[in-house]
Amino acid sequence: MKKIDICLLLVLVLASGFLPVRAQVPAAGSMVPRREPAVDGLLSNVVLKLDPALDGIISADAKLELLKDDYFGFVEGPTWMKQPGGGFLVFSDIAANRIYKWDPKTGLSVFVEHSGYTGSANPIYDHVNVNVSGRLAVALIGSNGLTVDREGRLIVCTHGDRTLYRLEKDGTHTVLVDQFEGKRISGPNDVVVKSDGSIYFSDRGSGMISGNVYPGVTNPGRALDYNAIFRWKEGKVDLILKDERVNGLAFSPDEKYLYLTTGGSITRYDVRPDGTIVNPKLIVDTTEDKSLPGGPDGVRVDRKGNVWTPAPGGVWVVSPEGKILGKIRVPGPPANLSFGDDDGKGLYFVGRGTLSHIRLNAPAI
Repeated sequence: MKKIDICLLLVLVLASGFLPVRAQVPAAGSMVPRREPAVDGLLSNVVLKLDPALDGIISADAKLELLKDDYFGFVEGPTWMKQPGGGFLVFSDIAANRIYKWDPKTGLSVFVEHSGYTGSANPIYDHVNVNVSGRLAVALIGSNGLTVDREGRLIVCTHGDRTLYRLEKDGTHTVLVDQFEGKRISGPNDVVVKSDGSIYFSDRGSGMISGNVYPGVTNPGRALDYNAIFRWKEGKVDLILKDERVNGLAFSPDEKYLYLTTGGSITRYDVRPDGTIVNPKLIVDTTEDKSLPGGPDGVRVDRKGNVWTPAPGGVWVVSPEGKILGKIRVPGPPANLSFGDDDGKGLYFVGRGTLSHIRLNAPAI
């Protein structure tokens, strides 16, 4: 094995904007998940009810199941794939360059190898971001956001290849987007599909050194000098929104609104009949809670329009009007989440090296 120049590695880490993650000591009564021994693999006292409306969504005594704890490199993009006879969860391990599959009946397996970077050269010296987990540095070259289109095919955001592709039923990849107006895109982060088949994705270069746009910071491998939401529809790519903070995306059940995580907040946009978005409205600002680390990354909306997002201390459940109904303490801290299970009453969380699961009182999808 070749020795890596420590100075070069330090430069890469500093350029990436990430700092080492250290174990935190939970404050008494905090929402930070404790590491006390679980009973039958379950953690209790994880739900904090702030409004009676939460009772119809999740029980205050619901128990969280750690499916895999401290196992992965950097996990993201969970999505549930419905299948005849039983569905399963897929999610990205950006550091491992894999998409994993979690089947409630059979457990964990690899679903796609080389999910976000298919090249042969070592990309760490080219443009790739590095994350330090506290034990080792990992290049963020794999896939990130995932979703399913109306025909049940997986749509994949990639960091290393900087593409949006569709995984066909036969296992082949169809690249949908790799450039905009003749310039290479920076690296899709999250993705959602609308009922008309159009695909919206955030492009922010998260896999690149200094990939996000900051004043005075540039990357020689980056062609677009802005972060944005793009839309793919019938082979055509349109610019929907320029915003350096673009991240997680989700539509309301009626598709009248598009939710966008931006820094420490969630903003809701009206969706016009032509698919463009207008009238941004702040729904929840998680930065008001300064007691614990964490903030919005991924975002999901259940069938009643409630918004679910990672936030300080775990995951927050927010009404369509922006009222915080409750909080769930989740190990990780969580980066993203997905509704699932065959009855739609499952909720899965991914965060750094952890995959966990909790049951809801009502179907969310």
